Amino acid sequence: MLIFCYLSLFISQVYASQINALKLYQQGEHALNNDQLEHASNLFKHAIKEYSIDGELVTKRTVTSKIVSRGRSPKRVENVKIEKAGYYPNRQLEKTQLLIQEKFRATNPPVLKLRLLTLQEPTDDNILDGGESGTLSLEISNLGKSPAQNILLNLTLDDVKGVRFENEFFVDTLLTDESEIKQIKFHVEKSVPDMLQKLVVQAKEQYGYQSNELEISLPSKPHLPDEIILTKTNIEDLNGDGLIEPNEMITVKTTIANIGKGVSNKLEARLKIGENIYLSPDSVDMVELGEMFPGSVRSVQFSFLTNQNFTQNQHLPVSIQVVDHLGKEKILSDLGLTINISNKKVIVNVLPRLQKEKLSKSDLVDVDMFIPEGLERKKNAIAVVIGNKNYRKIGLPRVEYAHNDARVMKEYLIKALGFDENNIFYLEDATSANFTELFGSSQNHKGRVFNHVKTAQSELFIYYSGHGAPDIKSRNSFFVPVDADPNYIALSGYSLDLFYKNIAKIPAKETIIVLDTCFSGNSDGGYLLGNISPALININKKQRKLENTVIFSSSRDDQVSGWFHKKKHGLFTYYFLKGLSGSADANNDQLITSSELGSFVIDAVPYQARRMNGFEQNPTLLQNQNIDLIKMKKPDIHTSNVSIDEIYNPN
Repeated sequence: MLIFCYLSLFISQVYASQINALKLYQQGEHALNNDQLEHASNLFKHAIKEYSIDGELVTKRTVTSKIVSRGRSPKRVENVKIEKAGYYPNRQLEKTQLLIQEKFRATNPPVLKLRLLTLQEPTDDNILDGGESGTLSLEISNLGKSPAQNILLNLTLDDVKGVRFENEFFVDTLLTDESEIKQIKFHVEKSVPDMLQKLVVQAKEQYGYQSNELEISLPSKPHLPDEIILTKTNIEDLNGDGLIEPNEMITVKTTIANIGKGVSNKLEARLKIGENIYLSPDSVDMVELGEMFPGSVRSVQFSFLTNQNFTQNQHLPVSIQVVDHLGKEKILSDLGLTINISNKKVIVNVLPRLQKEKLSKSDLVDVDMFIPEGLERKKNAIAVVIGNKNYRKIGLPRVEYAHNDARVMKEYLIKALGFDENNIFYLEDATSANFTELFGSSQNHKGRVFNHVKTAQSELFIYYSGHGAPDIKSRNSFFVPVDADPNYIALSGYSLDLFYKNIAKIPAKETIIVLDTCFSGNSDGGYLLGNISPALININKKQRKLENTVIFSSSRDDQVSGWFHKKKHGLFTYYFLKGLSGSADANNDQLITSSELGSFVIDAVPYQARRMNGFEQNPTLLQNQNIDLIKMKKPDIHTSNVSIDEIYNPN
């Protein structure tokens, strides 16, 4: 009996809650019909709290009874009548909120804005060259107070010929003050006309609100023919004696360049070998070169060996072939090798390995010996030190003291600046391949230096002593690797512009660049360029601005960087080292900054150049912040009073 009472009470409470919910719902319907949207929304929410399920609710239940005679025993029969009403607060709340949004949108609509961020194409000249593919980066923003929904970006291509764009893009929703970047891919047909391509981009959202019309004008030029050549090929033998012998590993290093005016198809280089010649186990016979753009260079390397099944002076069937992805042959160059079985040797054009020079005690000067000891150890710091002295091209002057400059600079990095010796890339007589390996290429900036730097933790120091030269045609400056030809420096050198561009992408904490070179085509040892005076070349002078970077240059672009014969160093490097050894510490605080060192060399070098050589040499310093270079220990003795004999024989 008690359970029945509780059940009856519960049913009564549920029924009362439903009746109250229905009342709130009906009031909400009335408010909605009278466009009282906020009030209706609140009433629907309260109704849902009372009873949350949409459907029909019982509003009245009537029970009637009567006596029905059935034979001798009359019976009472009950008739139940139920009245219901519709109850849909969840559906109506959703409808009401949409009406509120639409009403707000009518007076506070979304405001869409389009703008062009970047054009990315392989030659980076903002011209759509035939055969290129690239992307346009667009930013779409909502500057209004209402969300923009289901946005369609449409490209109008009425004034576009020979360029294929993806012409429709979708953005789901942009909230207030929200932006999204869309990448639009395109491909330029090789037959594209020489014209100004015009495309119009506009965004439109589902309620009809449109963005500004963004008109983009891009010049296009038809595909120009490529011209693929081998610029140089070196043959090296395993033991380095300059002789090829049967069963000896031979390495072919060749450089391939596009000296034409157009981009090539995708290329691959192949090593073609005949009978009795075998590919070495760790070598490949094909290297993918990809597309080659005008002025681009690729270096490839193959290795092979021969057996003894050759007759005396027999030609070795070894050649380099370059073909495109369609199978069209671009190059087939026989290497012209022969083998002499009677001597079991044949001399080929292999450069001898140079023995490292060692300075005697009498050759050492003050900056070589009195290297200060720094207080800091920079465990994450990375350095590159290059000294290019011996150039392979006949007639190209040596850089007399480049090796000595590099060796002593390395000692200063370790002892004074606190670099770990294992973190220093040290090269004497660096080749073109060495430059690319260290600093990257135009297609891939991630060289060895990039991969060794810890983001925002590594200091980076780069030193170069050697030749620089201008390209006569473009008037741009290039480093001269030891295997380069200054007369073809755009093909065989390493671009100074590319160097700075790739260095800027290295996420170092700070970068110091020291260049003891000149890019005028002249040197203290003589002219680098044949049949032209460097005075006739007007070099492009560009302002370099790199973040967190200090650049020391030994001279201006049109000047010569001289040597200090008495000290056996480059003139600039000598005073740079002398400044680091303490002479640049103008305020005697045992701290040498980049500004102090710059002031010291800028003051000392021009005077000594005029006095010794009779020409102007003006070092430059470019920096956007003053960097601390060395924090020195206080010296226990005055090293200027110590003789060379005392350094080597203290007793």
